[in-house]
Amino acid sequence: MTQTAKVKKVLSTGVAEVAVKRVSACAHDCSKCASGGCKMLDHPDLTVKAYNGPGAQTGDVVLVESSSKRILSMAAVVYLLPFFLMLVGYMIGSQMGLGENGSVLLGGILFSLSFLVSVALNKRVQKNAVQFSITRILN
Repeated sequence: MTQTAKVKKVLSTGVAEVAVKRVSACAHDCSKCASGGCKMLDHPDLTVKAYNGPGAQTGDVVLVESSSKRILSMAAVVYLLPFFLMLVGYMIGSQMGLGENGSVLLGGILFSLSFLVSVALNKRVQKNAVQFSITRILN
C-alpha cells in the first residue's frame, strides 16, 4: 500500500518520523458509521516511523509504502487460529472419548489459548515497529 505523508522529523540515519493521513472506510462521513462517530476527525494523522532511503528532510512530502503481507498474516492469525484450534480441541476431545461436553470444553480451552498466542505475536510485531518505507520525495 502506498500513501502520501509529511516528514515530521528525521530520527537517525535511515529512519524518519512521518505523519500519514488516516483513511476511514466511511470517507469521514460520520453519519454512515455504525458507531455513530468514529472520532477519526479528532486525530486525522497517524505518526509512524519509516525507513528513509531517499534521505528526506523535515517538512518534505513523501510517498510512503507499507507491506500488506504482515497485516494479512496477522489477520489470519487473529481470525483463523481461534477457529482452527477450537475445532482441533473438539476433535481431540472426541477421539479421547470425553463426550460432547468434554470435547466442547477442550475446544473452548484451545480457543482461549489462541488469544494468548495473538497477544504474544502482537508484542513481537510491535518490537519491529518500523513497517513503512519512504520510496520517493514528492516536493
